[in-house]
Amino acid sequence: KQLDFGQPNVRKKVYKAYITYKGGEGNAAVYYKVDSSDSWALANADSGGYLNNASSITRAEVTFGTGGNNVYTFALKIESLNPVKTLEIHDITLVYRIKSIK
Repeated sequence: KQLDFGQPNVRKKVYKAYITYKGGEGNAAVYYKVDSSDSWALANADSGGYLNNASSITRAEVTFGTGGNNVYTFALKIESLNPVKTLEIHDITLVYRIKSIK
C-alpha cells in the first residue's frame, strides 16, 4: 500500500524505518518504492538491506538514502529470500518530515 501520511499533495522526506522483528530460517530483504513507481529498490538496513536471523526480538534500522527525498507517497515491502517460516514483524516505525514549499 502506498502511504501518503495523510497529506497526498505535500512533499516529504522519509529518513528511515525501524523494524522490530523476530525470526529465523533465512533472511528477508527490505524494499521500498516512491510515488507509485513500478520498481522496488533495496533499502540499506543495518545488515546491508536484509533482516537476518534473530532468535530474540531485534530492531533493524533501515535507511533509504536519497530515494526517500521529495516523495509524495511511500511503500515498504519485506520479502523472504528463503522460506522464512518464523519471521514475526512486531513493529514498523517510519521517520519522516513534511518539506516546506519552495
